Amino acid sequence: MRLIALLLLLSAPPALAQTTATECDRLAGHHHTPRLPGLPGPVFVTDPAAAIAACESAVAAPGADPFLRLLLARAYEAADSADPRILPLIESTLADSPLFATSRLARLHAEGLGGLPVDPARAEALNTQVCAAAPDRFALAACHNLALTDIRAGVDLPQAVALMERTCAQGLGLACLNLAFEMAEGGALPPDPPRQIALYIAACERGEPQVCEVAGYALDVGDGVAQDLPQAARLYARACEAGFQTGCHALGSMEIWGDGVARDWPRGMARLAAACEAGVADACYDRGLELVHGRDGAGDVTPEGQAEAVATFRRLCGSDHARACTELGFLHQEGRALPPDAGLALGFSRRGCDLGDPMGCNNLGVHLRDGLGTPRDPARADSHLRAACEAGLGLACENLAQMAEAGALGLADPVAAAALRLHACQSGHAASCR
Repeated sequence: MRLIALLLLLSAPPALAQTTATECDRLAGHHHTPRLPGLPGPVFVTDPAAAIAACESAVAAPGADPFLRLLLARAYEAADSADPRILPLIESTLADSPLFATSRLARLHAEGLGGLPVDPARAEALNTQVCAAAPDRFALAACHNLALTDIRAGVDLPQAVALMERTCAQGLGLACLNLAFEMAEGGALPPDPPRQIALYIAACERGEPQVCEVAGYALDVGDGVAQDLPQAARLYARACEAGFQTGCHALGSMEIWGDGVARDWPRGMARLAAACEAGVADACYDRGLELVHGRDGAGDVTPEGQAEAVATFRRLCGSDHARACTELGFLHQEGRALPPDAGLALGFSRRGCDLGDPMGCNNLGVHLRDGLGTPRDPARADSHLRAACEAGLGLACENLAQMAEAGALGLADPVAAAALRLHACQSGHAASCR
């Protein structure tokens, strides 16, 4: 009789709910299983106090959707995972949202949240009951949790992987994402980079914006999948729209150059400015390059833009951004946007090299080779250029080839020069491919 009652409970329809988003949804909604399709929800509750205030207000409103109590429980958990209010809130929604509430209850047992002791057997039993209702969207989290637990424990791996794949295909991006994670190095499954990237893409398309940039980058550079710049741009846009500023940075760079999207320099620069303001140092750096060298490096510079770029590079270099230090050295060496000063150029190049930038090491090597701001020192020049060449910088390999041809360290060595020039060509330095 109790079993029949439980089955009836799990099959009961959810109560009629508000169809508009609330602040509670925005701040504490489950992004992978929103209260209603299309409603917002964060990947992480980043402001627990605000989420608690919004959800307490929403729950107290006349005619409030009972599901909002599940979101209030999530907000409480973000503030204190042992909060004793979590369990009664979830239990109070079992009649109205039986599937998802039961999966949340299972999670409390699995992780020992809300004051409950860890009870894996109870969690498994509850998740098994709920997963039987798949593909109901409110049952998918339970299927995911069942599969992930078995995968990480190495139990019934073929069945667990099949369940995770099915849950991913049924629309739960979290299942795609965690299956991909387990295929990464150190995961519970054998590494499978192409399959992993495909799962990242699927996770992004199914509502996991935190992985959209990873998927976009794979398509951008052709890492494990065929290069597809338009699709990469769409994935970056998903990340950006969800507030992930590294995605905005990547999309802005594509707009600046017209890679995979319509070329729009002002819009791309605006995206980089916003990402920079949000703390993405590389977005600041890339915007600075555009300002100091001009649109596409072909002019169109202004004194104001160059002054902003120099200030940006100084700030970044002071925070140990290697490429910004190298760029300051280049600007001083070329007398572009900064007074020509070989000594300062040498110092900034050395700083960039010390921080790990191969171009900084290349430039430092050239200073030492040619005696720019320092006495000539071919042996040290060779050492720095070789380090940059071995790091994959073709220009440094070409500079080494020129030293070998000229016999900078003794007798000229055309064989070594040819080998270095071939390496430079293979590393992407087109001028060496002759």
